[in-house]
Amino acid sequence: MTDIEKLNALIRAGLPTHLAMKVAAGELSQAEGEAQARLAEAAEKLRRRPASRWPRVEVAWDIDPERFHRAMDDHTAASFAEAFPDVVAASVDRLELRANLRPGSLRVKGPLSSPYKSKTARLVAYLQTGGSVTPPFVRLCPDGLAVVGGNHRLGWADHMAQDPLTILVELGDWTRLQVRLPSLGRF
Repeated sequence: MTDIEKLNALIRAGLPTHLAMKVAAGELSQAEGEAQARLAEAAEKLRRRPASRWPRVEVAWDIDPERFHRAMDDHTAASFAEAFPDVVAASVDRLELRANLRPGSLRVKGPLSSPYKSKTARLVAYLQTGGSVTPPFVRLCPDGLAVVGGNHRLGWADHMAQDPLTILVELGDWTRLQVRLPSLGRF
């Protein structure tokens, strides 16, 4: 079967074109492509619901250091480990963290507001399957704390009033972070 025939067969079988192309190119298995298609469909159904009908699902945190790179876009495991060699998972009081986030890291609107609703829907649909996600990565800055990866995950956990929160921080900043976040604790 040629690549074009394989691609057409995948599309005829119901796989969206963008996923069929990834399967045909060998970037995903057919099972992975089908799982992503189901997730996208579930997310779209959620996105269309009014806020009052969304499920109340808590965030399950994945604190395996091998997957910390997933906290940020555009990082592989190797590039993340090179750029941030001393990242650890920590717990922190939700309101204490919010009080110390710099303005650019605070979400004024909730996770179901227009700018965030699509990504929130995908996150919630994934969590409903039993999935877990890497905690948000929070870095110390002169004017407060910045969420440098995982804003949607943090926004949903905050919306759910999930307490304590799990975050990723740089171990080298631990002492200075504890001044701002007395509840900060290591796993």
